Amino acid sequence: MAGLPTGYAPNDLDYSGYQKDLPLIGMPGAWKITTGSSSVVVAILDTGVQPTHPDLAPVDWVSPYNELAPASAPLDGHGHGTHVTGTIAAETNNGIGIAGIAPGVFDHASQGLGRQRLRLLVGLHQWP
Repeated sequence: MAGLPTGYAPNDLDYSGYQKDLPLIGMPGAWKITTGSSSVVVAILDTGVQPTHPDLAPVDWVSPYNELAPASAPLDGHGHGTHVTGTIAAETNNGIGIAGIAPGVFDHASQGLGRQRLRLLVGLHQWP
């Protein structure tokens, strides 16, 4: 991480425009206490991840795995898994993209949701 956000408002380009929810849940105050610990591993089972994304390139990955094709890397062909991973672990205060809520954690990215499974889950979570 490029350091604690100056004044606890990160300089990430899309923070003020697209992450108005983070101040509402108290993230600037939480960042004063911690930005995550490398002793914590967050497992994300989704559509995979784009590990070369500029905000995710510095992330420490722990045993990435592709449930759908075990011999392949868990690369994200849909974007949803990359979005979720970025929300959690994007490099914060680096002047680009978004601010991750816990950029100091290790990530375990797994691809276990293909297009059909993702559609099913989205359908199950629709409001009536």
